[in-house]
Amino acid sequence: MHLGNVNIRTGPSTSYEIITTVTNKDKLIRLKKGINNGESWDKVELENGVIGYIFQKYVDEVEQLPDIEDDFVESDEEININFGNNIIVEGREISGINYNENTVKHIKDSISTDLKIEIVNDKNEILKDDDKVGTNTKILVKRNNEILRKYSIIIYGDSNGDGKINSVDLLVLQRHILEIQKLDTIYQKACNIRKNGGKPTSVDLLLIQRHILGLQQIEQAVKLYNIEDDNIDNIEISNTNLETLAIENVLLYPNFDNNIINYEVEISKDIEKLNILAIPENENAKSEIIGNNRLKEGNNNIKIIITAQDGITKKEFNINVHKRNSKEEGDFLEKQKENKQKLEKTYEAQKVVAQNTQYNKSNKQERKEKRTTLIIICIFILFIITGIIVGIKINKN
Repeated sequence: MHLGNVNIRTGPSTSYEIITTVTNKDKLIRLKKGINNGESWDKVELENGVIGYIFQKYVDEVEQLPDIEDDFVESDEEININFGNNIIVEGREISGINYNENTVKHIKDSISTDLKIEIVNDKNEILKDDDKVGTNTKILVKRNNEILRKYSIIIYGDSNGDGKINSVDLLVLQRHILEIQKLDTIYQKACNIRKNGGKPTSVDLLLIQRHILGLQQIEQAVKLYNIEDDNIDNIEISNTNLETLAIENVLLYPNFDNNIINYEVEISKDIEKLNILAIPENENAKSEIIGNNRLKEGNNNIKIIITAQDGITKKEFNINVHKRNSKEEGDFLEKQKENKQKLEKTYEAQKVVAQNTQYNKSNKQERKEKRTTLIIICIFILFIITGIIVGIKINKN
């Protein structure tokens, strides 16, 4: 079988990973031909024993075999394989894996079979026993080099496939909802926390957030989420949390956290109004800012009231704003000036110390050199005197 330049994939579709690329000089053996979603693909074996799938239209010379329209089930034979009690197998997708026990070793230990099990990531790289499995990790059931079954893992809440549920997953799902970067189908399924077959929404975003905050764990081993949709919708429409709370050019103390409702800031006497950014998590919730106009010297209280989508549930954030008066402003500027002067004095003092240290080093070296010279001169004089005395003694004799 001779081919032009073309990819060999792990399955009969361009959505499968690329194993390698062959040229028109490579010889392949066709093991099976079939049709998948209306496209003709060949299952082939390379000279090095690698088995994969190639698009038939790129094949320019083949041995004619009868058509087999089997949608490329990896193998027609029955195989002996059983998964753990909590694991849910639907077609070629596996879910229900305990989020706290999602290493390769845990997965392998939950599978009972006499066949070879390999677990690979989305790049078709074999994972080690202590590696975490995530959404779109593949379980390969093999005999020799032939893949008899291939299962894709789904970890609900894991939107990026790293096997963890954290703020990164929130960001990935948010970008999908905002249509900035669309997720592939299997990742969309992982983000559909309610498991109702629909597309992930802001409700699922909220459920992932609640999981991260430890308020409500995402259940993996259930076919349908254990909270009624109405209750979940009630959670969303009563959401009074803020996505963002910030003030332009002003530091908020403490740092923003939805669990903290009281904050403090200090501003210059020249500021009359703050530029406050208060964005609710639920886009249908409303925010109202009270007390932000004509700020007076001294203490001011600004209230940010979030009214949930239901129009009833409310949450109030308070910002105590201290506006400096003329004296405080002068003291503040004087303090800033003093701090600057202290820094300058400290620098100058350190500079003097460094110069003195260098001067002392130079003097010490100079004194050492003088002592050495003096010692040499004394030795030379002593040598001359000794010579004279010896000469006198010789003359007397």
